[in-house]
Amino acid sequence: MPWAAQRQLSLCLALPHPMDKPPLVILRRLVIVGLVLASLLLVVIWTSSLIFLHLDGRVPLTTYLAVGLIVGWLILAWRKKWLASWRNVLIAVGALAAVYVWMGWDDPVFTHPLTLADLGPVPPAGAEESFALTLRYSAGPGPSGGLPFKEPRLTINVFDHDPKNPEAWPKELLAHRAEIDAAWETLAPERGWFAAMDRFELIGDQTSARFDAPLIKYLPFRVTIRLACARATLLATDGKGDEAVAVLLPYLRVCFKLEPASRTLVRSMIARSGLGTTMRTASYIVAHSPVSPERKAQLAAVLAGKGDPAVLARRLLLIEYARHYEEVFNNRDFKFGQLASGQNGEANGFVVGLGNRLDRLLFLRRASANLQANLTYPTADLAAKHDLKGFAELGSLLFRQMNNAPLKNTGGVMATVLMLPSYQKVMEHFWTVEDNRVKLLAELKQ
Repeated sequence: MPWAAQRQLSLCLALPHPMDKPPLVILRRLVIVGLVLASLLLVVIWTSSLIFLHLDGRVPLTTYLAVGLIVGWLILAWRKKWLASWRNVLIAVGALAAVYVWMGWDDPVFTHPLTLADLGPVPPAGAEESFALTLRYSAGPGPSGGLPFKEPRLTINVFDHDPKNPEAWPKELLAHRAEIDAAWETLAPERGWFAAMDRFELIGDQTSARFDAPLIKYLPFRVTIRLACARATLLATDGKGDEAVAVLLPYLRVCFKLEPASRTLVRSMIARSGLGTTMRTASYIVAHSPVSPERKAQLAAVLAGKGDPAVLARRLLLIEYARHYEEVFNNRDFKFGQLASGQNGEANGFVVGLGNRLDRLLFLRRASANLQANLTYPTADLAAKHDLKGFAELGSLLFRQMNNAPLKNTGGVMATVLMLPSYQKVMEHFWTVEDNRVKLLAELKQ
């Protein structure tokens, strides 16, 4: 190969001519390789944010420009031989280092530090014992009993109750009365579980801020409440309104007692779901069977609840933020790869390992916490005011802003998007149940 062509090829590759000193040749080659790899890593990080966060159809122009700038710089550096001198190499190193320093620069403080203990309330009397009772059917570490639960076999689906067609439900129950009565008897241990929880004025919650913490098991809770409602409905069709209300009262009380001290969205929503089902049944009983004034008074006393609905609604939105703050954002032992695995770091896959190694670059803890707080606190205030329209509009606006494929804290934004539940549905369900409670109380006073 002619000398001139050899020299041109060396410059195109941003490598020195063989006449240069060997140590500098090797060093500059290593630096250039590092520059290329670091530039490509930025491209990977920013394009991944486009893939995972670009959900609303808009074009995040800044991200496209940044990716284009990096790719364009690599192409021009190759074609224009910009890295053929140490001066240009050092300028590129400095520029790229500045980008990485900026990407790893976290917010100075947590704007809304909040732990589960800060969220409150003060643990009620017997908190440890009552909390242990909630875990009687839950497998996992902690004070869980882990008892097995066998769902009764029924030819009728007790979960198919259509609230828009209340008249058809009792007829279907009557057609399957024998098997419902038999199933009710098999649930003696589960009914005893509710009776044990009902002994406490409030049911404590000592769930730790861990993703693997044991939670109350939904299936035995749900099945027992549904069969209790089915049995109460059958008694109401027999004209035994007082007996029907007596069946429901313990389950209503337990649902109300689970909410005030709840430390998880799961437990709160299980309680709300139970309240919705039992109150719908109570409304049917009052409307279709004779209920004595004494029983109505007992029912009204239970329906008074165990807390201010506005406080409960606001707390419902803050629970997950407090858990994330304590377990993820303010926990230096927690790495981004653990969140990516979905298994608290137990998986050893490539994504987990890479996420752990890039933790300081991808996951800015204070910025991520502040991002979630900026979404949670304003919407929590609107939720407490029962302003569902304003809640939906503000939540949608903030979520779109958060979801706009950022150049910085990419992993933190991804984590926040993944960790946040559908609060719109949560609050709609919460206030629907609350409105039904107020309506039923008004019916009882007539």
